[in-house]
Amino acid sequence: MKHLNATAIFQKVAQLGSFSQAANALGIAKSSVSRAIVHLEKECGVALLYRNSRRFSLTEEGARLLSHCDVIVSEYETAMAEINQVANQARGLVRVSIPTAIGQTMIAPELPSFLAQHPELSIDMDLSHTSISQLESGIDLAIIFGSLPDSGMVATKLADISVMTCASPEYLEKKGIPAHPQDLADHELLLMNLPNVQKQSHWLFNDNAGQSHLVPVSGKLTLNDTIALKNVMLNHGGIVALPPYVIADELAQGKVVRVLANYELPRTPLFAVFHDRARTPPKVRMFLDFIKQQVHQSLINPEEVA
Repeated sequence: MKHLNATAIFQKVAQLGSFSQAANALGIAKSSVSRAIVHLEKECGVALLYRNSRRFSLTEEGARLLSHCDVIVSEYETAMAEINQVANQARGLVRVSIPTAIGQTMIAPELPSFLAQHPELSIDMDLSHTSISQLESGIDLAIIFGSLPDSGMVATKLADISVMTCASPEYLEKKGIPAHPQDLADHELLLMNLPNVQKQSHWLFNDNAGQSHLVPVSGKLTLNDTIALKNVMLNHGGIVALPPYVIADELAQGKVVRVLANYELPRTPLFAVFHDRARTPPKVRMFLDFIKQQVHQSLINPEEVA
């Protein structure tokens, strides 16, 4: 790139016949023009200009270089114009990682409509709980639960996701309905283990009076996917803490019963993580806006929206 800049400066000097005029035309200092010519001559190993106190002229080698400059600079300017045109349009492939439940319930159903509105875009969506490190392996955008480690990535908060404790009616008929968080000691608990969320050893409940209840939890089954946990719960496997959007349909159909409704568990932050904000391609910004819209529309509790 340094050689290309020097070549463009040399071309301008030769066209205008003056270091000062070339500097003015390029918006740089005259000393920068002089340094560029010296650098170019050093790289070429020959003098490109004959100089005296009043004027200069091209050497034979300088004239030969100038004959190529128009092509070199023109090709560069054409390439940059094409790149800028693409960069300013939402087109191309977006690689995104999204937690399974959010991808299945909030994003995937609306993708046909989104892609119909943006036919120049393609989406490669990985449904998993990703980590920051995956953004360094080709992922453009990741949706991540929990706390974020320090990194060079940019994060924007999408929401604070609530969870509710619930079970199937059949399980509760067999095991009984807990009336207090301490009653969970007598139940089968289904636990979640996510990459950026602290491993569950306790559930911290807050009641309507503002009192906290820290309950140790353990279970025979720990999973890293909310859809899988829901399916185990629906098959009467135990009590689980899940986001409302994961079980909304089942709650409405009576397949799931909320328990400990007077006690709340802490919300978990949900972030969108991507590369340098200043250089984020339009295709990524557009898909991020789409995700924000779908997340906000899908959350049951308006207080969850960031």
